[in-house]
Amino acid sequence: MCSMAAMGGGLGLLQGAASASAKQDAANKNIAAQMVQTSLDYQQSQRELIVESEAASEQANDAWLKMESSKATVSAGSAGTQGSTVGARLGEQSRQGGLSISRAYDRKESAQANHQAETKAKEIEGNNYIATQHIDPMTSMFEIAAGGFKGWSRFAKL
Repeated sequence: MCSMAAMGGGLGLLQGAASASAKQDAANKNIAAQMVQTSLDYQQSQRELIVESEAASEQANDAWLKMESSKATVSAGSAGTQGSTVGARLGEQSRQGGLSISRAYDRKESAQANHQAETKAKEIEGNNYIATQHIDPMTSMFEIAAGGFKGWSRFAKL
């Protein structure tokens, strides 16, 4: 009877060890998947930053070209005239062009700030998920011991 209980205890320990090992393996796979997902999120954020930065640069360049063209048009249209509105129109064209260029650079800075914030948020989210996946060694040890005790108690009754 005693040998049956010992055999049951041994089987229970093996079952507990297998269960703990399976949980650790699943946790490791979850961690690996989370790391891949975090990397993909970062790459997507990088692409969005590049697209936004390029669009902002193009917007600034277009604004500058439009400003120069408008100033040339005002100057050519008022050639030979010495009216008081020529300077005002040139000043207004410069002001409008400067505002458009400023908005484009603000857009670019905003894209960079959004990228940094999103990257940090995804990093924190990934680290928190990984932290919850780690198996506590004491929990594993108690699970193995409990499995051994359950096996021993089942066979001790025989």
